[in-house]
Amino acid sequence: MSDRSPDDAVESHELRDSIGPVKVVRPHLSSGLQTAVILVGGLPTAVLLGIIPLVTLASDSDTATKMSVIQAATSWWAAVVALIASAVALVAYRNSIQRPDLVMKASNSLSVIKLTLTNAGNASALRPVVRLRVGNEGVFQRDDHNPGWTYEEFQVDGYCGVLTWYGADTVIYPGFKFDLPLVTLDESADLRAVRNWPVTATWVCEGGQRKEQHFGFTLPSAR
Repeated sequence: MSDRSPDDAVESHELRDSIGPVKVVRPHLSSGLQTAVILVGGLPTAVLLGIIPLVTLASDSDTATKMSVIQAATSWWAAVVALIASAVALVAYRNSIQRPDLVMKASNSLSVIKLTLTNAGNASALRPVVRLRVGNEGVFQRDDHNPGWTYEEFQVDGYCGVLTWYGADTVIYPGFKFDLPLVTLDESADLRAVRNWPVTATWVCEGGQRKEQHFGFTLPSAR
């Protein structure tokens, strides 16, 4: 029978790192561009399939003229639909071609973060970039504490909020793994077993999707 108290069990559970789901970051259309797309797609539809046929039917023209005008309007709309279908087919073809697919794994041992990229795609991952953003100050020191990483977005207190690794000469072949330089979280401050220290990892490579994942690392962590 275990001699651990319920409070000890809760404390042990709380000290575990948390890992969020992987999200694919896609560019969002601005509100102005969305409005333009709606207008470009909606106005021709309203004019060609609504206004022109109604005005033509209400006119004093003979039946043959009315039918010709309506047929011409619907023919123009058919051409627009064909153009849209071609664009959809082009996007589908682009999505079907070979592309890299980088999968990241992170582990925290004694507050040293190990990141590994695995190419699960069917094309080589060229020049991958990984960016780590912390939600609190005081974790990434502004010095050579983490070689191989670039310190960005410095704070007035001497710390930075972003670490970036640039794999300018790196190629990860399909099915291969690549270990990034280790990241050491600063424990010089009195953090007193901080739970779920928020870190957001974003990574991308040429031809691959931009992905994002949220982590909650515990400081100091157990091995």
